[in-house]
Amino acid sequence: MTDEEDERASGARVLELDVDFARGRLEAHLEPNRRDPGEDEELRKVPERGRHGRANAAGMKTWAVDGRPRHRGGVKSAARLAPSMAATRIAHAVWEHDLAHGHGTVQGTSGALPALPVSWSARTELPGGKTSPEELLAAAHAACFSMALSGRLGRMEKPPERLDVRASATFDKVGDAWKVTTMELHVTGKVPGISPAEFESAAQAAGQGCPISGALKGNVTITVHAQLA
Repeated sequence: MTDEEDERASGARVLELDVDFARGRLEAHLEPNRRDPGEDEELRKVPERGRHGRANAAGMKTWAVDGRPRHRGGVKSAARLAPSMAATRIAHAVWEHDLAHGHGTVQGTSGALPALPVSWSARTELPGGKTSPEELLAAAHAACFSMALSGRLGRMEKPPERLDVRASATFDKVGDAWKVTTMELHVTGKVPGISPAEFESAAQAAGQGCPISGALKGNVTITVHAQLA
């Protein structure tokens, strides 16, 4: 078979998979043991064409959104199984003068986190309208945990309607050094069809498995408290 014939055959196969997905037939995704042996090779070919938004042989232009290539018409392609690339996020901080009397700002580079004031007194005493590394850490953990729990509940086929998460990071002096000692996660969920025990189990697993928890393990004690609304 020539390269051109192979390209046409691959495109036709992708079209077939897209149509199957649109009809709700998810065997190619959920039951790998039932796939045709040659299908894995076709799936491997799709991301290379779709990742950069080029039209494939079937004339369908695809592009990646969060690592999930999509069809122009909104139907998810089989190529959504392609792994996403690593994401790097950047923050910028400025500090002026000494620790006790100085002050600074911290901001993100995405545009979503504007310059926020920080100071040592706001970190260790009353915040006075300023943020702190611990508040930002708690915010990051709350967001990460809510995503991890939502994903876990979705895999249980019990997606949440709402998850309300509060994270509390404690900054304390241990011996001669200041440390983040504990992180408490409190979540209240509105999840149709789930029992309290199931929700508790999912929340505990998410609390131990989310990426920010992984970054803190071994240094910070993490506890999770879960209840249904």
